Amino acid sequence: MVAAPLMACRWFCEAHTKRTSGKSMTRTGTNLGSNSPNGTTVTGPRIRQHEITAAHTSHYHMNPAPARRKARIALRLLAVALFGCVTWSAQADDAAMQQLLTDYLRSQTAAEGEVDISVTMPAVAMPACNNPRPFLPGRNPRVAGNITVGVQCPGDRPATRYFQARVNVIADYYVAARDLMPGDVIGMADIRREQGDLSRLPGNVATRPEALVGMSASRRVAAGRALSESMVHAPVAIKRGELVRVVAVGPGFSITTEGKALNAAPLGGDVRVSTQEGSIVIGRSTNENTVTITR
Repeated sequence: MVAAPLMACRWFCEAHTKRTSGKSMTRTGTNLGSNSPNGTTVTGPRIRQHEITAAHTSHYHMNPAPARRKARIALRLLAVALFGCVTWSAQADDAAMQQLLTDYLRSQTAAEGEVDISVTMPAVAMPACNNPRPFLPGRNPRVAGNITVGVQCPGDRPATRYFQARVNVIADYYVAARDLMPGDVIGMADIRREQGDLSRLPGNVATRPEALVGMSASRRVAAGRALSESMVHAPVAIKRGELVRVVAVGPGFSITTEGKALNAAPLGGDVRVSTQEGSIVIGRSTNENTVTITR
């Protein structure tokens, strides 16, 4: 980037010097000659060679304008070269930062599919960041749609910088294949796979069937609506107020009794039970109507 303007500067100065010398010699020849067509001397005193040389030298020293012009041209070309070098360096830094942030956001995208990321660089070039450390502001941010990505630059100023980015994720997601009512246990026939831009859907949209099948709908969901993990919960294994069997197990013993569930719980959830003896124990639902206490 710097070599080209410097070579141009050298070429321009050499060319300018040749043109200036040629013009000076032409003017000197005209002064020596006469007004006759064949250039012979008609009138005027004879001028000797050493007088010509002295006059030409004196004229050169008394008129330094060409030298100043060449110096100004050289300085201008050098300034262009330095400006081009700085501009190229800033553009290279921006390109490197843009690629770094693109790779980082791609690594933070959890969904499988086609990911398109565009990072917008500021219009004004920022100082170099020698040891960039990208991060996502906030707690558990969603890497989709319009987002902000930060970069820490230890030892540089500013130490923390922020950039705007757009992340489009084209991937599979699931919708309700029929109207779902609260409490319905969802099977594979109840869901349908679709494909689209996840940035335009709810943040916790279900992208895997395992997150839905076997779960219970927690609200009414119309057919065709995208299903999110917040719309379902684990099915209730034990209902509040029902009689349950309580099994206490430990090293070398097992005791079975009955009690009343004080709260509803899914399979594997904690259940408080009021036993027939009047005590309250806490166990885990291991089966329908069964609460297990491990000692």
